[in-house]
Amino acid sequence: MAAHGTVPGSLLVTDVVLVQAFWTLRSAFEQDKPAQSLAVRSLLEETAFGLEDREVVLAALSLFEAGSCGFADCLVVAKHARQGCDFTATFDRGMRKLPGVKLL
Repeated sequence: MAAHGTVPGSLLVTDVVLVQAFWTLRSAFEQDKPAQSLAVRSLLEETAFGLEDREVVLAALSLFEAGSCGFADCLVVAKHARQGCDFTATFDRGMRKLPGVKLL
């Protein structure tokens, strides 16, 4: 990834950092789901930041906003779907509501 954003000097926000940001917004700043979503949507609009895969983040954010799972779980499912996986296998009962997830 040579170019991370659309402006010179832009920064890459990796998936791990994005998940940590969600955790921090929830646990340290007591932000609710709409506030967490707004923060990430604002980040997506900022040209100074690039993401590993913008489309995957948008898909994960949509799953997060529509359901009861955490963003990290939604990101895993979105990444698997983008890679063409038939399903995401999990032991996490809470994830079974996400599309393409099979509970083991």
